[in-house]
Amino acid sequence: MEAYYTWGDGRQIEGDPDHNHGQMEQVEARGMNQYDFISEGDSPAYFFLMDYGLRSMEDPSFGGLGGRFVQSDSNPKRWEDGDSVTDLNPETQEEDSSYPQVRWIEVLQNDFAARADWGVKSYAEANHAPLVSLEGSDDITAKPGEVIMLGGNATDPDGDELSYSWWQYKEAGSYDGLVSIMNESSNEVEVTIPEDALAGQTIHVILEVKDNGSPVLTRYRRVVVAVM
Repeated sequence: MEAYYTWGDGRQIEGDPDHNHGQMEQVEARGMNQYDFISEGDSPAYFFLMDYGLRSMEDPSFGGLGGRFVQSDSNPKRWEDGDSVTDLNPETQEEDSSYPQVRWIEVLQNDFAARADWGVKSYAEANHAPLVSLEGSDDITAKPGEVIMLGGNATDPDGDELSYSWWQYKEAGSYDGLVSIMNESSNEVEVTIPEDALAGQTIHVILEVKDNGSPVLTRYRRVVVAVM
């Protein structure tokens, strides 16, 4: 962390005239505060290498802290984001090509803040993420109209209180409608598969668990329901 550059830190990468973030006049000109975090465009690629429980390493189209991607029409070995990959932004109620990444910003910023703490604090002083597991498989099948039960369990290394939230990641699945999730803030939920769901379509249900430590840390599990 000592090697990490921040706004107004008085440092500059040797031979890089564009790296002027350490100058206080640049801090003021861009409306930042001294020692603010400098965002990096390469970070999303790195997030795909870290397991937060979203299964994005398994399939880039699932979406995760690095964003959500689709397979290129011209090159099957390439996965792309851009204007063609959008998630519904709940604040604007519009499809947004930035939201597949933006939706995770608080989670990933808190996660890296905790990792920075690990460099200067003892284990007991720092926060650590919940350990989350599913009751049963993360790949299941169901018929239209069927009600399925999903369950998860979590423990926290620091003994923090945990909160549960189940939600549908609609854009990651191929079924385009909404599903009903009962008791979404408990560790067990009922999910009703819509009557109009077609065989072969998929529905992605996310279990999100947060602790109440500082910073708040979040981990996930994803269930992919294949319609029969």
